[in-house]
Amino acid sequence: MDNLYDSCSEASDGSEASTFGDEHFLEHSAGDPRTSTAGPLGYAVLTPDVLHSFQDKALADVANVLACSASIARTLLIHFRWNVESLFAFLADHDHAKLYKAAGATSAPVTSAAGALENDYECRCCFTESPVAETTAMSCGHRFCNECWSQHCSIAVREGGSKRLKCMGEGCRTFCDADKVAILLKDAELVDKFQQSLLESYVDDNDCAKWCTSVPHCGNAVQASEAQVDVSCTCGTSFCFKCTEDPHTPCTCEMWKQWKVKTSGDSETTNWLQAFTKTCPKCNKPVEKISGCNLVLCRCGQPFCWLCGAATGTAHDYSRIVGHECGRYKEDADAKAASASRDLKRYTHYNSRYEAHMQSLKLEDKQRADMATKISQLELEDSCAQDSSWLNQALEQLSVARRILGCSYVFAFYVFNASSFPEDVTPEQKSINQTLFENLQQQLEAEIERLSGMIEAPINEILAQNMRLSGIQSTSSIDTRLRNLYQYVENDILGTIHSKLLEISPYKGKSMLQASLAPLPAAPEEASAAASPGPSAALNADVIDLTDIPDASPDDAHIKRQRLHSPRPASPQGPFRGLRRLVGRG
Repeated sequence: MDNLYDSCSEASDGSEASTFGDEHFLEHSAGDPRTSTAGPLGYAVLTPDVLHSFQDKALADVANVLACSASIARTLLIHFRWNVESLFAFLADHDHAKLYKAAGATSAPVTSAAGALENDYECRCCFTESPVAETTAMSCGHRFCNECWSQHCSIAVREGGSKRLKCMGEGCRTFCDADKVAILLKDAELVDKFQQSLLESYVDDNDCAKWCTSVPHCGNAVQASEAQVDVSCTCGTSFCFKCTEDPHTPCTCEMWKQWKVKTSGDSETTNWLQAFTKTCPKCNKPVEKISGCNLVLCRCGQPFCWLCGAATGTAHDYSRIVGHECGRYKEDADAKAASASRDLKRYTHYNSRYEAHMQSLKLEDKQRADMATKISQLELEDSCAQDSSWLNQALEQLSVARRILGCSYVFAFYVFNASSFPEDVTPEQKSINQTLFENLQQQLEAEIERLSGMIEAPINEILAQNMRLSGIQSTSSIDTRLRNLYQYVENDILGTIHSKLLEISPYKGKSMLQASLAPLPAAPEEASAAASPGPSAALNADVIDLTDIPDASPDDAHIKRQRLHSPRPASPQGPFRGLRRLVGRG
């Protein structure tokens, strides 16, 4: 059985989670899109246009402060992984020279070719003389002929290493100027590829940004203010920001990684073979015993003892094999077989429930799309059609809850394993935790199936007034039960385990399916005007009032007057008329 405790007990210094400290998200005078675009969900979607604008703004901010070129600013930002805060913090503790040296850049001006060199220049790479006008020197001062530079840059672009292309000078650690590289590349296709790689650097070399995992790729990226969060792109793709796998909360990324290996590999086949077969000592093929005594004859002709697996003769009776004694091995062999059988049954139990809910999720997602089409047709046929905004909220809540419920069985498989976290949780406490967790899980499952049954009715029945009230109540009940489940998992189960890797993505309600689109950076005068008022001056957002809904949770009622700290971009109009976004805590 997998020992999750061993893999979670040690966190390397270079772990991805360690890059997300509070210092990475502090606001500064130049303006950092990390904080300004996060929004209430903790992340924002960056379209190609927005991505280009953010990169240009970051380059301009650094270039203005350091009085350097955009090419050098890019080299500095790539070194500091596009974290302007880290760059300025390093500059506050060191001088400009150390900053440039650490990033592989230089601020020393390069003497012009016309002023410094009058004759032909001998390239130190190909050792041929070329006119000075046909040579190029990078910011470090190393000069080579354009032909050598062109080959050097072309190879780097083709191999994907053009973002941090180093100078050809022997022992030189300085990176080439991006503007000069673009000029030296002779192939227009390579120039486009180089420019694209520079743009993609804002995501590839950024700890707080990841590409959307959609296939084919939609071209968008996601920027988050924390690593452990589930994000949704405007293309409809959702994924875990930390590991870029499918959303798997309340599982940790390590649990999900092990689960994928377990379900896609041969680990359970191995468990079955260990539990129900023995290996022939001659041909090493697995042999299954259906019935009979403990003398087994393999197809290769080798007889062996079923209890210990040792090769024997064929003389035997039903009590013993002539000339063979293995009584001392019987206890160990039976114990191993029993343990493997228990592990296999336990895995089958949790996997069957996980697969069932994932299959239901696929069917409900298809049903959701079909229902959207039907409601659009009804609204076109009847302008007085009943309000269906509640149905969209119910379907979103059902989709989020169904995925969480399925993954909760994976979470239980690892956390409540007898060998997991023996130093942090006693067997008695683990049993109590499992009982309470399963109670919350069963309550959530019952409410999910109740709402799922409602939306399987004909569309006219679903839009009836009595069904509307029941649907709103069930949606609110699911949200409450999910919050209770997460509170118990985070505080009572994971809160007692001392491991830095046991972090889960928080529950954010049905908004976990709603993508937050990042706006274009404001002009300097607009940014300064927006920054002058206090935070309270920016509180402006519409919310839905749930105080009149039966069975609404206190958390839902609490949001009646809640406001957001930044204007919310308008969401695309979907097929459900009158849809209002529910803004809740978390």
